[in-house]
Amino acid sequence: DGLDAKLAHATTTHRIDVVATFVTRGAMRGARRALGRVDTTFSLIPGFAARLTPGQVRSMAHRPGVVRVEENFTIHALDDAANRDFGVTAAQNDLSATGAGTEVCVVDTGVDPNHEQLDSKAPIPWVDYVNHGMTPYDDQGHGTHVASIAVGDGVGPGPIAGQMKGVAPAAALSAAKVLDATGSGDDSLGVLGIQWCANRAGVDVISLSLGSDVPSDGLDALSQAVDTAVITKGKIVVAAAGNGGDLPGTITSPGSAVQAITVGATADWSSTVPEYGAQGPFLAWFSSRGPTIDNRVKPDIVAPGVNIGAALAGSTSDYVTESGTSMATPYVSGVAALLRQKQPLWTQADVRTDIRSTAFDAGAPGMDDEWGAGLLDGYAAVAAAAGGSGHTPFPVYQHLARSVADSGVSSTPFTLTAADLGTPIAVTITLDGAPICTLDLGPLGCLLYEWSPDLDAQLFDPNGFAITASTCAAGSECSVGRQETLHAIPTLPGIYTIRVAPYAGDPNLGKGGS
Repeated sequence: DGLDAKLAHATTTHRIDVVATFVTRGAMRGARRALGRVDTTFSLIPGFAARLTPGQVRSMAHRPGVVRVEENFTIHALDDAANRDFGVTAAQNDLSATGAGTEVCVVDTGVDPNHEQLDSKAPIPWVDYVNHGMTPYDDQGHGTHVASIAVGDGVGPGPIAGQMKGVAPAAALSAAKVLDATGSGDDSLGVLGIQWCANRAGVDVISLSLGSDVPSDGLDALSQAVDTAVITKGKIVVAAAGNGGDLPGTITSPGSAVQAITVGATADWSSTVPEYGAQGPFLAWFSSRGPTIDNRVKPDIVAPGVNIGAALAGSTSDYVTESGTSMATPYVSGVAALLRQKQPLWTQADVRTDIRSTAFDAGAPGMDDEWGAGLLDGYAAVAAAAGGSGHTPFPVYQHLARSVADSGVSSTPFTLTAADLGTPIAVTITLDGAPICTLDLGPLGCLLYEWSPDLDAQLFDPNGFAITASTCAAGSECSVGRQETLHAIPTLPGIYTIRVAPYAGDPNLGKGGS
């Protein structure tokens, strides 16, 4: 890993920033005494952050009671139709679900308390581990966007304030700033942010739209902090799966935590405003996939995270669209607040079970490493918590398995009527296979990967015209090409056809697959 690489190239006097975690606080105190000085000691988990020499790192890794010594890695911010499409508007209107009496704690870049979506939350409980400011602010914008998705009150003077209302508009907000003006911060600051939220008695939900760059087995310090916040502090913790793309095993910390409700991203489908629409519900090409490094199924759920409009920091009534599992995470955090409003004694396990069991299964039957339990159904989740039932009317859906012969074509026809023309066609194609190296730098390793086989898809209308094609591997809607995505607005009734064929060029050379 990154720490091994640094140790291999470090001089004996070089100092390396690490985080060490331990089985017990006694073991942690013994290690701290042996060092004499550390930078930060955590209260939520037995561990600390310190700058150590290579010799100290190696010695620390072999101390009795140590769980892990890891690099103090950098964590990053993970970059109205959604509420309607995923059942939240109906839950707010029909079930009086507002999040009243609950509090969501956002660990991020901060919050702008002057935006119309958040100004009613003042005074916002606040801690700043980056610049140590005493009053809330957001010098990057990510945290404000995230917070308004979760708890924006929908009250303006702005003309679209009501349309941009958050999921739990009556919930209180608290915020821990752990990411700087570039959207980055140390792993140890993330732990401190979770710790601060967990120690606040009034917090119901901790929302984590941040993550590391590498997959995890759930034993890193951030993941341990999440697990402890749930188990010992009784908090609901919702974490982003990450934006690592379509390769298996790309779930990063803290989404890798055993106790986290881990959220992937999908797209909404009914927006009449082009910049706020995504022609879904396809699985977002950037959304990280399971399993975790220790082979657990993740994510738990997918929620809207493509072209999501929310508050723009530094303004009082402007909005901006962003995409990422960062946007999907506060959506689920808001729903968790709605569930806590209906069931104040529900635990993390209760909330996770409710969200999973009421989801619309859009992948392989049951839990899977692409969609988790499926599309979040906000209405069904809240209705179940309130002792009732009901479901959101999601678009007509099919899950199909297909194979393509070498140099062949697979065609899948389907019929649309005039009544279907208001709903987008969305196709998510996940390919079996494995990554191959396409730019090998020898001793430096592989720089570029592509998925093999490379299958391309097109969508044809009833007149036989190709109205859209999957953009992988050359376009933006792609990671390594394991997922092909089609989406378009149908304009004619009749028979449409999805055609999948192998890429004939190098390095695929017409190789088929499934």
